[in-house]
Amino acid sequence: IMPRNIINKSMDYYYVYELTKYIPYHLFLCIILHTNASNELTRQIKKDRKNDRISSPSFTDSLFRFSN
Repeated sequence: IMPRNIINKSMDYYYVYELTKYIPYHLFLCIILHTNASNELTRQIKKDRKNDRISSPSFTDSLFRFSN
């Protein structure tokens, strides 16, 4: 992006418009996917603990801590 003093007002508004057009959907998608993934992960970890067949608990635990 060019320095502020070069950009005139209409360009500025155009950039803001472009950003607001694309960013919110991406952000909401990321939030939705992230919460969904962490929920799946907790479900999977609970299931694995119940069935007692975790291959490497430290790895899944660190993943779980990272997602929350």
